[in-house]
Amino acid sequence: MQPRAILLTAALAIPAAGSGYVDAVRQADEALARGDPGSSLVLLDQALRADPDGPEALFMLGRAYMGLGRPVEAVPALRRAAERLQGAARQDAQSLLAVALSRSERTAEASQVLEELLAAAPGRPGVHLDLGSIDLSQGRLAAARSHFEGELETIARSGVKDAQARARPLEGLGIAAFRMGDDAAALRALEEARALHSLTDDGGYHYGLTLLRAGKNKEAAGTFRGILARQPWHRGALQNLGRAAGALGLTQERDEALARFAELYRDEEALKSRRVQVADLRQEADRLSQNHDLIGEAEALQKAVALDPNDDGLRIDYGRALQRSGERARAEEVFKDAIARDPLHADAHFRLGRLQIDNGDLEGARASLERAAQLEPLKLSYHVSLAQTYLRMQRTDEGVRELRLARRLAPEDPESAFNLGLGLAQAGILQEAAGELEFALAHNYPDPVIHSVLAQVYGALGDTQRSALHQETFRKLTQPAEPRP
Repeated sequence: MQPRAILLTAALAIPAAGSGYVDAVRQADEALARGDPGSSLVLLDQALRADPDGPEALFMLGRAYMGLGRPVEAVPALRRAAERLQGAARQDAQSLLAVALSRSERTAEASQVLEELLAAAPGRPGVHLDLGSIDLSQGRLAAARSHFEGELETIARSGVKDAQARARPLEGLGIAAFRMGDDAAALRALEEARALHSLTDDGGYHYGLTLLRAGKNKEAAGTFRGILARQPWHRGALQNLGRAAGALGLTQERDEALARFAELYRDEEALKSRRVQVADLRQEADRLSQNHDLIGEAEALQKAVALDPNDDGLRIDYGRALQRSGERARAEEVFKDAIARDPLHADAHFRLGRLQIDNGDLEGARASLERAAQLEPLKLSYHVSLAQTYLRMQRTDEGVRELRLARRLAPEDPESAFNLGLGLAQAGILQEAAGELEFALAHNYPDPVIHSVLAQVYGALGDTQRSALHQETFRKLTQPAEPRP
């Protein structure tokens, strides 16, 4: 599934939600248009602080994450945008949400979003194409073929003359037909797609396979050579070039292709072996952590990082293990190294900030946590940690501001209400604090400490009866159980 270009300002009429919001949204849109999704994140953080429910900013946040190749982060932003947008703009958000879900390996959810979109807009181009692509990837060949045919019918009804738009479903139709053993239909579809627009490498590979199966070895060899010119590591193209070259009597080319194929196969097997070793080391680290062997956990993860140094998530886990084992200086180096490798890695900034709090470096923590919140403005834990840091620095207004933002992002979450209640109490806004804490209590906030906090708040408000009631409830919930005789 390939995301289609969406120009937000052309699709939406941005409401007057405040000049700060509007200006930030427009500047973020301009940053995306010039291919700078990283800069757009800072601007979108500003927009979402002005209006956490702003659908335009949420939509663009999803687009920015997709531009950065981070579909997992894009999903919540696009889902929230799709819930708030209307008409064609909502359909655009749903379409991109489906792409993000598919790339996050959540194909069942992607299909559901696309089916809803298809029901709401049966004439929208691209929906059948995306559904067909998912079905094809999951081996549902008959369903895929039906959707690709449906896309061709949609294009024909629209009257739009777009060669590439017609080539993509034809290519998918050809691949599905090949896998179903219908070589004649596969060849017809792939050749028509090729005449309209250059095939993708996957389409070209299946075209070569179809030619090879049809005995057209010369044409097949030329197709595989073209793929290898762009992807020298394509093992399937190498193997089948060897077959085609052998059938044509090109012995040297056959031997070179098969030798390269064997080399890549050995590399792939070595990579699989390393992946198995990394998975085993992760499991060993989990076991050691459960047994409270924190040093052993860190050592196991260090070995895993050495085997797979490009896995940033693994590197962050190693840093956290070092932090838990008391190796704070080494943990800080790991987090800073992760940031140097990827300055837009929000979790690395967050973990560094939490470590800096442990080290008493509140100013450093503030800067790190602010950056994390800028990069992932919908992440509640980032706003809460930043708020707690502000409160510890006696920057009460900023702390409460962050907690209010977290509360708006999760209006039904009792923990967000509890956190805001604590911040408001510290700021001396007692009546509102009581309301937030009572909301959390009514929504089953589990920690008995909420009764202790409410007792203090009601006491400060002069409501001695409620204060005593909550203090007694807290005592009953926390007193040790009496031993059985």
